[in-house]
Amino acid sequence: MNLLKREAKRADQKMSKLYFTAISSLLLILASCDNGNSIRNYEEKAPPAKSEQQTTNTQIQWDVPEGWMQETNTSSMRLATFSIGEGNDKSVCTIVPLKGEAGGLQANVIRWLGQLKIQLQSEDELKGFLDQKDTFKTKGQFPGDLVDFTSLAKNQDDVSMLVAMVKISDITLFIKLSGRKGKLVGIRPKFEALCQSIHTGAL
Repeated sequence: MNLLKREAKRADQKMSKLYFTAISSLLLILASCDNGNSIRNYEEKAPPAKSEQQTTNTQIQWDVPEGWMQETNTSSMRLATFSIGEGNDKSVCTIVPLKGEAGGLQANVIRWLGQLKIQLQSEDELKGFLDQKDTFKTKGQFPGDLVDFTSLAKNQDDVSMLVAMVKISDITLFIKLSGRKGKLVGIRPKFEALCQSIHTGAL
């Protein structure tokens, strides 16, 4: 009988030690997790400024030409929309990123010719027009092509466009300026400056 009592007492002592150890460990874990702050606040970062847009690990940035007014985007696809002038003299510039090659230069030129209702008579004429494109490097050393459709417009009041395609990592950036031929010819230098100012900054 005494043997049973001794064994029961030992079992009680062992359980007491295990209970004390468990409580101590729990208190240590809670203390290390708290670090003196029982409530943590998480601050949401503001979205990128209108002159820059995040893509992968970078932000696309550009310099807005003097006199160009940035408008509220009406399409979620656009990074930015600018208006130049008013009324019939108004031109609009948009910046749109698309994944990958986005069809390539020739396919897009054919599409834009269709939008302008311009028909080239042969493949040789299309090739000749494509050969007139200007190539450039942006501020961020990204390669770009600029296609000027104003040479195909007959009258100064005909609607035309200037389009630049800039390759940045895994996207193609489309910068398109639309308006009357006479106006586009006059503001082409500012359009070129906008395209050439494209660069990125690491986050």
